[in-house]
Amino acid sequence: MVDNSADLRPSNQRSCSLDYLRATIILLVLYLHTILCYLPSARFNLSDYVHSTAPIIDTSRSTVFNLMPLLLNGFFMALLFFLSGLFVWKSLYNKGITCFLKVRLRRLGIPFLIMVTVIMPIAYYPSFLQTGAQESFFSYWFGWSWISGPAWYLSLLFGFDLLAAIFFRVAAKSCRRVPEVFIRKPSLFFVVLVFFSGASFIPMWALYGPYQWFELGPFTIGQACRIGLYAVYFFAGVVVGAKGLQSSFLRYPGSLSSRWRSWLLASLIAALVLVISFTGVNIDIAGPWTRPDGWFLLGICLVFYSAILCFTFLALFLRFVTIRHPWADSLSKNSYAIYIVHYPFVIWTQYLLLSWSMAAEIKALLVISLSLFLSWGTSLLLRRIPGVNALI
Repeated sequence: MVDNSADLRPSNQRSCSLDYLRATIILLVLYLHTILCYLPSARFNLSDYVHSTAPIIDTSRSTVFNLMPLLLNGFFMALLFFLSGLFVWKSLYNKGITCFLKVRLRRLGIPFLIMVTVIMPIAYYPSFLQTGAQESFFSYWFGWSWISGPAWYLSLLFGFDLLAAIFFRVAAKSCRRVPEVFIRKPSLFFVVLVFFSGASFIPMWALYGPYQWFELGPFTIGQACRIGLYAVYFFAGVVVGAKGLQSSFLRYPGSLSSRWRSWLLASLIAALVLVISFTGVNIDIAGPWTRPDGWFLLGICLVFYSAILCFTFLALFLRFVTIRHPWADSLSKNSYAIYIVHYPFVIWTQYLLLSWSMAAEIKALLVISLSLFLSWGTSLLLRRIPGVNALI
């Protein structure tokens, strides 16, 4: 058992690996938001533009992007929640519940409010203009629907942090009673993760399907079918962090990183099986969820795919991403702010490129390049403002 007073601070190698992995996921988020504009299945809803498949829909489309939303959504946010949970227990132990929640409320709550009241209206204004409306921005802002967009991650993460604080209060020793073998052996941890994530995902999948978002008033909380799955991954990270990262499968000698070849092969097989099962299920992205034939098998494939891909990325980064680079350190330090500010840059760039006659792939490359450059630069400028650096 790991002593409560043990030093759980990350080593340079582990910190480098996990920090860079988190930054990579943010880049994948930016990439996903970029390509949604150019999917052949993309649809714009003139009467309810905020519920279109993407805020901007271009007439330039490409089948190259067809499978990317399925393959990315299948794992990357679950992995981000797992990483977000790794240091929660240590923070609760070191800071105490009250201080921990104050810090999380400041770090998540203030950016959430700024995103909802400022960043999202700016981002969705071009979408509003696509409906044919000609109102000024301020007239539009006063009638804004107050949807949270990508800020859903911040609100859901704070909800998980609050649950972790409550659990820490009532059962502080429970996580440390988890048998060492489950934390040290990735195969056993994988089996347990699949079981609990499947138990939480399949019922929600049956009820809501893949495309419905859970909304509480004007605020989007998250993809309805994945909320339970995200909770499982977050608390899986909490358990690993509570036991001590150095004694877990993330760092234990001969553990996850040494088997990266096996996990990479498994991920390729899992992706192929997922694509085959997805193409065999007739799902209408705009229509109501009716549980078509094959829905249960597709749900099981998604559960396994999510777990396998998360383990694969962890194995690859722990094995190969071990050397620090100044540009990567900068990207890592600014990744949270990039997530907060990137959406307007993506949407406005897509909007300005609507009249340009060029291939969708080239447009997507321009969008992601400009959006990353502008988001990164904005983050660097914001972090120079006194007090802002403590938030982002």
